[in-house]
Amino acid sequence: MGAGHKAIFTRGGGSIPIVADIIDLIKIPVVMMGYGLDSDGLHSLNEHYNIEMFHRGIETAIVYLEELAQEAAQTKPSRAA
Repeated sequence: MGAGHKAIFTRGGGSIPIVADIIDLIKIPVVMMGYGLDSDGLHSLNEHYNIEMFHRGIETAIVYLEELAQEAAQTKPSRAA
């Protein structure tokens, strides 16, 4: 997965309350991906975010959407005439 590394799935951080409303409204799962590092000091006085991580986040989102589209195409039922 991206940059020659496997993804590391972790649970952490706070919450974004609107996500539950979005799920209820559109009735599909929501995927949230964080592109920062633990060392970024999220919401602290010395919070920072490296521009390289911003670019890698964009690349990750593109790959994720491409893989999701491929999966959907493979599982889509064929329409018989």
